[in-house]
Amino acid sequence: MRLRLESPVTGRLHAQFIIRIFGAPQFREIIQSSHIDLDHKKEANVDINFPQSTDKIARRAIETWLSWEGTDDFRLRDLPSIC
Repeated sequence: MRLRLESPVTGRLHAQFIIRIFGAPQFREIIQSSHIDLDHKKEANVDINFPQSTDKIARRAIETWLSWEGTDDFRLRDLPSIC
């Protein structure tokens, strides 16, 4: 996930991802957590490890929770994007 920020920040970004896979014959929910340290950066890339599925028509959704520890305000310039 790519986050573009309004101004450079220093601190730690915590991210939690709830990945939901809607497919036949079952529904799956996977929770992953990550954090990255930023040192005067205007962009953050957080790795999301999507599980592989053999069901090619399965729909996937991701719910993202972010928390910030730092001396600067963490303000997004754009909506987050999956890259």
